[in-house]
Amino acid sequence: MMGGWIPVRWRRSLAKRLDKVARRLNPPSNEPPPAAPLPDRPRIDKATQLLLANQYRQFLHLGLPLPSLEEAAFRVYSQNGEDGVLHLIFTVIGTTNRKCVEICAEDGTECNTANLIINYGWQGLLFDGSEQNVQRGREFYKSLRNNWNFSPKFQQAWITAENIDGLIRDNGFTGEIDLLSIDIDGNDYWVWEAIQCITPRVVIIEYQKALGADAVAQKYDPQHVGHFGNVDGSSLGAFAKLARRKGYRLVATHRCLNAIFMLNGVGEEYFPEVPVESGLQHPMAKFCMARYQNELSSKLADKFVAV
Repeated sequence: MMGGWIPVRWRRSLAKRLDKVARRLNPPSNEPPPAAPLPDRPRIDKATQLLLANQYRQFLHLGLPLPSLEEAAFRVYSQNGEDGVLHLIFTVIGTTNRKCVEICAEDGTECNTANLIINYGWQGLLFDGSEQNVQRGREFYKSLRNNWNFSPKFQQAWITAENIDGLIRDNGFTGEIDLLSIDIDGNDYWVWEAIQCITPRVVIIEYQKALGADAVAQKYDPQHVGHFGNVDGSSLGAFAKLARRKGYRLVATHRCLNAIFMLNGVGEEYFPEVPVESGLQHPMAKFCMARYQNELSSKLADKFVAV
C-alpha cells in the first residue's frame, strides 16, 4: 500500500463489513418510509409588509377599494393568517400607543401579536397558563437580537373572569390600547366581559362556529380546560351581543375561526358593521353546524346558556 492506495479487494471487504454493521444497528423494516413533511408556507418578511402597507395607502389615496380582510390574510407568526388581517387593519386606522394584550399566547412564537411585537416594536403583554410555555417564550424573545428592548411581558397565570382585570392592571396596562386577542377555548366570553381596565381599539377573539347565530355561551367554569375536537366556547352571536354592550361592532370574521371587533368611532368609514350571519357562510361553518346540531340540542341545557 503506497500513497494512500487501497487494493480493490480490501475496499470491497470493508464495504461488506460496514454494511453488516449498518444492518445490525438499523434492522430492515417492512413499514414504508415516513412521508416527507409538507413545506411550510413562505412567511412574509417585514420589507414585503412595508411595501404592501404602502400599496394599501395608495388605494386609500386614490379612492380604490381595499381588499377584504379575508383576502389580506397572510402568515408570519400567526396560526391562520391573522397577521395579514391585522396588518391591513392597522395600516388603515393607524395606531395610538402600539400596545397589545394576548390571553393564552402559548409560548408567543405562534400567536396574533408576535408579528407586531417583533417587526414593529409593539409593547406586548402575553398570558399563558403553562410555566413551560412562558419560559420558552421569554427565551425566544431574548434570542432576537433586534428586539431585545421590545421583548413582551410574559405572565404565567390561569386566567379566570375573577383575576383577568387585576392581572392586566398589575402589569401596567390601563386605558386605551390598540389590540386585545383572546383564545381560551372555553371561557372567552366571560373573560372579555370581565375586562374593564383597558379599552382596546381592536379585539380579535375565537368563536365557536358550531353554535350558529344564536347568542349562546358556554357556562362559566373557572377550571375548564379546552380540548381539540370539543364544542367549547361561545357563539358569534353571543360575542356580537357582548360587543354592542361594550361599545364595539363586528367588522369581519376570518376563516370562520376568529371574529374581529372594532371600537365604535374607529375606522367606521372603512370597516362598517357586518351581520352575524356573514361569519357563518363558510362551508366549514355550515358543516360544523349541521354535524353538531343533534348533540347541541341534547346538551344545550347542561353546557351552554343563552346570554
